Amino acid sequence: MNQAQDKQDLKEILTGNFDVFEARLNGNKASHLHAIRKDALEAFRKLGIPGPKHEEYKYTHFGKALERKFDFSSTRPGISDQAIDYRARFIPNLDAYNLVFLNGKFIPEASNMPTEDNKIEIKEFSEAYKTDAGIINDHFAKYADYEADPFVALNTAF
Repeated sequence: MNQAQDKQDLKEILTGNFDVFEARLNGNKASHLHAIRKDALEAFRKLGIPGPKHEEYKYTHFGKALERKFDFSSTRPGISDQAIDYRARFIPNLDAYNLVFLNGKFIPEASNMPTEDNKIEIKEFSEAYKTDAGIINDHFAKYADYEADPFVALNTAF
């Protein structure tokens, strides 16, 4: 199989996984936010995975990424949280917060996060939308153009 076919297959896998994602929205399919996500998915379908003819990506090789199998059906990371010592990977004596993500999922119990005193809240997007929809609607998809960049489109869609 050549790289062009691999890119097409990956594009189909990623867009097909949108149905899995959509099924988990629990009634939010009719929201303004979801309409933007669907528009972004359509933009990704049109733009496709970039190649050497895309100026911004002409020196980026996606060969290794195209070999990976993407699975959006899992709700938790594929690796057991207990199997990884996250804190051992933190830079010692670094005065900073550490937010741990595994396969795109936030792992709060492994993170070193600010407290409520700092007035910073870190939560899953779906949870934040339940409590702060107005703020999210004011900012979602306003700063990066999903119609011009396939990765921005994909990120906005999901």
